[in-house]
Amino acid sequence: AQEVDAIVLGMGDPKEFGAGLAASKAAGIPVFGLDAGAADGVTANITSDNDFLGQASADAMIAAIGEGGTVAIIHFDPLEPVRLRAAAARVAFEAAGITVVEDTQGDPADSTGFAKKTVLDWLNKYPAGELDGVWVAWDASALGAYQATQEAGRTEVIVTGVDGQDFARAEVAKGGNWIVTVRQDWQGIAAKALETIEAALGGTAPASQIITVPGEVLTKDNA
Repeated sequence: AQEVDAIVLGMGDPKEFGAGLAASKAAGIPVFGLDAGAADGVTANITSDNDFLGQASADAMIAAIGEGGTVAIIHFDPLEPVRLRAAAARVAFEAAGITVVEDTQGDPADSTGFAKKTVLDWLNKYPAGELDGVWVAWDASALGAYQATQEAGRTEVIVTGVDGQDFARAEVAKGGNWIVTVRQDWQGIAAKALETIEAALGGTAPASQIITVPGEVLTKDNA
């Protein structure tokens, strides 16, 4: 109704905006997503390379525990970027002969608390030597997993996360058992989104519906 030139979805699941996307498509108004997933009516989604985020964090865990180890996974499939990370991690673990002994949906409404309780349960279930690592798809839940290993005195269990949040970088920099977080380049995503929108409004359609921006692996050496 306001005759805007473009609409931007800041995150969110585009499947929840079906009626709005249909209306914008009918009106000829392009819609661009920021880490929002691809769907009919979305001209382009600009996002982190979530396959890279998942694989890079899994590769770091594989390097730390060695082939043939055991890991547990906390993921969240309803959010497409997070689902992609976990899918890539599973592929990496399988290729390295790593056994995934637990694979559970996290709780974004209580990311840290849910993960801490869940991992404490796992640490009781799997004594020392039976669980080598906990791979987590986002930092707020990785924090809970890390807190559980500290509280239980099970610091031999490796933890990895994704996002590169300040608290995660601080813990990784200590050089303990939270060994990696993979930073999302939000400034790069925003810049690429602006570039894509300007080009589209100038008549140049995006080359792909999904445009990815690389992340950065942060370890104790560069966190």
